[in-house]
Amino acid sequence: MLDYQTLLTEQADCVFTVAFNRPKVNAFSLQMVDELLHALRYVEREASIRCLVLTGSGDFFSSGHDMAEISEATDTASIHHHLESTYNRIVKRMRRLEKPIIGAINGPAAGAGLRGCSGDRYPLGCRERSLHLRFHRHWIDG
Repeated sequence: MLDYQTLLTEQADCVFTVAFNRPKVNAFSLQMVDELLHALRYVEREASIRCLVLTGSGDFFSSGHDMAEISEATDTASIHHHLESTYNRIVKRMRRLEKPIIGAINGPAAGAGLRGCSGDRYPLGCRERSLHLRFHRHWIDG
């Protein structure tokens, strides 16, 4: 399938599966964002794909962004730019995709990981999942 360093991909019949696959509990990196955008463009173009499934490898969906990387790449004044150039692009592309997207949330999803599945039209979870969104110094758990 497609060769990525931070994603695992598989196509079975008309279903294309993308699994987040990074150490640190599938934390997003700038590389993962780029690879996910590439995979979404591929799914959009490929006529044989009729459904996209997003999941995480191992026991986690995604812990959010790799905070060590984000603190090196941005400062407080540019966090808005960071969100616009990363996650907003993912969600916008997911919403434009004219194919069903299933979020197979196989474990904890937090921050950017939760935002990454917010474009899913059909989020599915398991009993062990937990959803955590940080909003201005406060955690919202679900």
